[in-house]
Amino acid sequence: MLTRADPRARALRPVRLIRGKDELRAYSAVTFVDAWNGCDLWIRRLSACGMTIDESDTMIDVLDGNGDIIQEVPVTRRGFEYLRGKLRFRLEREQYSPVTRICGGEADDLRDAE
Repeated sequence: MLTRADPRARALRPVRLIRGKDELRAYSAVTFVDAWNGCDLWIRRLSACGMTIDESDTMIDVLDGNGDIIQEVPVTRRGFEYLRGKLRFRLEREQYSPVTRICGGEADDLRDAE
């Protein structure tokens, strides 16, 4: 059965637990022009290709409109790297969390948009 995004999904944010350092690394959140469909598309794609698993040190946080985590989808390392190549997310900095919006299949960094 395919994993689906929560109906309240508005963004995806990859995170990774670094064992030994007990460090959680969060990456930039990614939003889509059609928020729920974009989130659901990428979650279904990962699921259909066998890149979601029951438990993992890498996962995709599904965020609602307020930026709250409403779902966590554990992914394989291959799934994480696949998303990194396609969505081009970056490691978040403490004071700045960039958001990338996917428009027409291309990722746009919105840091300078305001």
